Amino acid sequence: MQDDFATATSILVLLNSSMKFTDIFESLILQAHQGPWTETLTEATVSTSIKFQACDLFNRTFAEKTKNYPGLSDKFKEFTQAKTANPGQQFGSSDTPFINAGPLARAVPKLRHAHLTRDLSVFYTIEGKNPTVVQLYGIFSHQESGTGTPGNINKQKNLAKQLTRC
Repeated sequence: MQDDFATATSILVLLNSSMKFTDIFESLILQAHQGPWTETLTEATVSTSIKFQACDLFNRTFAEKTKNYPGLSDKFKEFTQAKTANPGQQFGSSDTPFINAGPLARAVPKLRHAHLTRDLSVFYTIEGKNPTVVQLYGIFSHQESGTGTPGNINKQKNLAKQLTRC
């Protein structure tokens, strides 16, 4: 899977103090058709960098969910700003890794999720240092991911297959 991240065609956008994050993110979504991964690189003043990579599945689920959930793009912007400031810090109390024994974490090691709304979570991983890469897999509801109550192992397995194609 790391080879997929390394070899994927991507769009690289440098953020600096003169650019608005919303403009950058909108341009990434608009340009997503140019490759399977979309990237943005933010450089902090302390010589560390954060790189966000979004696969096609993320781009599709983000576009779908923002149509139906007003304010979701603002909450996602908060998530990216928080991860840019400190990638290791939780984004709320629900920012947790998946259980290693489950199908989602077996498909994508170190997979995490953070709630953007009560029901919608962004699925992502964090790898490396300088740059730290935040790989965005998608935005899913509990029902779609099979992580609701009760859990649905078949939905988790189906989603795991989709995530491995990122």
